[in-house]
Amino acid sequence: MWTAQFYPFNYPRQWMTSGGLGTMGVGLPYAMGAKRANPDKISVNFTGDGSIMMNIQEVITCTQYDLPHINIILNNNYLGMVRQWQTRFYEDRLAETTLDIQADFTMLAMSMGGVGYKVHTKEEFDAALQDAVDSNKVAFIEVIIDRREEVLPMVPNGHALDEMLLLEKKGDN
Repeated sequence: MWTAQFYPFNYPRQWMTSGGLGTMGVGLPYAMGAKRANPDKISVNFTGDGSIMMNIQEVITCTQYDLPHINIILNNNYLGMVRQWQTRFYEDRLAETTLDIQADFTMLAMSMGGVGYKVHTKEEFDAALQDAVDSNKVAFIEVIIDRREEVLPMVPNGHALDEMLLLEKKGDN
């Protein structure tokens, strides 16, 4: 959803999304398909740490069939959208959304024939992105983000678009 709000698209047909409809993990196969359809273009998947794990095994398929693309993994150690719903609408009763134990995404990418990076700053990100493009392999760029970062606006279940939430709740960090 952040990509929809902030990425500077310049041409039509540059972006595929599930629209936030809960299809966790769909970004990886989207990136694979986009690369297959456009082998001379760079394919980038913006995804969460929980989302990428939904079908991580397909990275081997990407290596086998020469489908290099870049996965920018926004890591907050949560199933972020689910946690956001639980926080906002279920009194912060978190159920099965915490991802405190995770794979090392850099090593995981390398073990499947790709390259991996873990970044904390914009400068590190810029260098990793350039290296990922130059490598022409499947790449993971793990970006560490705040654990309670939210994606807004969002439309609560059963509400109309003109009832969307635009601001953080009081007390949120």
